[in-house]
Amino acid sequence: EPLTAGLSTQVTLWRHHVQFTADPYWRIYLPLKGEFRLQYLYEEVAVEPGYLYLVPAHVHFRVRSIAPSAHYWLHFFSDSLERIQGLGMPFLLPVDPENYRPRFREIIRTFRSAQTCSGLFFLRNRIVSLLEILLENFIRNHGLHFDGGQFSRIMEHIDRNLELPIVISELSAMTSLSRPEFSAQFRKATGFPPKQYISIRRISKAKMLLLRTRCSIKEIAMHTGFENEFFFFRIFKKYTGFTPT
Repeated sequence: EPLTAGLSTQVTLWRHHVQFTADPYWRIYLPLKGEFRLQYLYEEVAVEPGYLYLVPAHVHFRVRSIAPSAHYWLHFFSDSLERIQGLGMPFLLPVDPENYRPRFREIIRTFRSAQTCSGLFFLRNRIVSLLEILLENFIRNHGLHFDGGQFSRIMEHIDRNLELPIVISELSAMTSLSRPEFSAQFRKATGFPPKQYISIRRISKAKMLLLRTRCSIKEIAMHTGFENEFFFFRIFKKYTGFTPT
């Protein structure tokens, strides 16, 4: 589902990712000049001209080492991409930026003018055409595998029940592991302890609701499993550096 697109020039500050935080949407970048770096927990990715980038949703990163940069960007939602194994880190494809400028210009124009169903379908098709180029090369290099196994089932259970109390012992009981083994293996699989992962997913869902609905802060706190809106404010700012407003 399309969210927004644009062209950024002379970027020297990235306010929303000074510290580690995640977004609920996917990104496609086409750098034109300069450079910036996406720093993940265990890896760093340089974003520079000569490549087209697919950046995953829900994965914590921060931006560092920004040389004044210019790049086209596209933000969109996709539940299907989240199920593909290996897309937990940015995927980059060597390209000539000049060949892709017209595509991004067309997408940006359509974002500004699309008011009808046909316009929105046209926009969606243009985004899908970019994704097809990226995914064809991803499959050629990595194959196509969808998440499976017990931790995939645990993560799906967490996502389906974010508005409810989630007890770690109940999650471990869904596997054949003891509580300490479950916590250790879960951290190895996701990069986070279970409680922190649950908080991250709640914040990601809150971001999505803030972007895609007109729910009040109180309603969003309720839908994401927080005791009250004041606790929600505190945890949201802890993980993002900003308040929900």
